[in-house]
Amino acid sequence: MTQRSILSITLSCLLLAALNGCNKARDNGGTFTVKGQWLKDCSGAAHSGELLTIDLKRYGFNSKETFDNAGSGLTDADGRFSNTCENHGVAELSITGTQGGFGGLDVMGGDGNIDDLGILYDEYTASATLKFSFARPHADTFFVTDGIARDTFKLFPASGTKYISLTKWGRGERTNRVFQGHYGFGRADFSRPVNSGDSRILLLTDAFQICAPADTTLIAIP
Repeated sequence: MTQRSILSITLSCLLLAALNGCNKARDNGGTFTVKGQWLKDCSGAAHSGELLTIDLKRYGFNSKETFDNAGSGLTDADGRFSNTCENHGVAELSITGTQGGFGGLDVMGGDGNIDDLGILYDEYTASATLKFSFARPHADTFFVTDGIARDTFKLFPASGTKYISLTKWGRGERTNRVFQGHYGFGRADFSRPVNSGDSRILLLTDAFQICAPADTTLIAIP
């Protein structure tokens, strides 16, 4: 075995040990609080008086632990809830009510901590306007992709200011305001693999407005 292989294995083991150590540090018993608001749609109609049951799943290296009925509680007249749950550290949380529920909600856990899930909708619409400002004219077509919806947009000429309007729908999930994608000038540049740190990557955390008119996000392109 080469020295490089030994070093790689050693680093991998140290990383796994560190991650497991972090999870165990947070899984120190006690309780944490899960809060949020459950609405039916963009009308703002609330799930009031819902009896909620909370389950947790914790994933490790080739393992999964399930903690059923880790918490429970009621929503108020506005659909808000604040429930005390068993602390099992970083986990995947699911909420079940009499009229549906939500799964796959990542929480940090930790004794005494509060995880705010924000507003959960049965279904919602979200909109965004992306404003691309080109520092100089480009002869090639500007390609940009929505990495989540897998849509690709073409802007030509790639100069001055150009706009892209986006709309998306969500159902039974945590609201998502993120736009994630990448761009390139010409098909060949756009098709090149995108690696971490690539300047062509676009990650906009608050691009979409949920159940509201779109805001405009300015993106400066060299």
